[in-house]
Amino acid sequence: MKEALVYAAAFGIFFSLLALAGSNQAAIGTDDLAKDAILDITGGSYHPWLRSTWQPGESQGIFFGLQAGLGGAVLGYFLCRYRKGSQSPLKK
Repeated sequence: MKEALVYAAAFGIFFSLLALAGSNQAAIGTDDLAKDAILDITGGSYHPWLRSTWQPGESQGIFFGLQAGLGGAVLGYFLCRYRKGSQSPLKK
């Protein structure tokens, strides 16, 4: 178990350092590229039919972190139950 924690910590530190190393570049998402492609194809005459009711802001990172934490907890629970060889928690 301790070995797994060491590997998980090393994995997390490695990818955190990768994220920090690349954070000085401007982020270009696929939505920006798609918008530019549509404007190139239509010659700038395209107007969306609907507008979004919610614009993500500072809370976007918080929601992503909560989702990742919850998913990791659920996955960890089921993997732990499976490894112990007990019955499926869904059958109880």
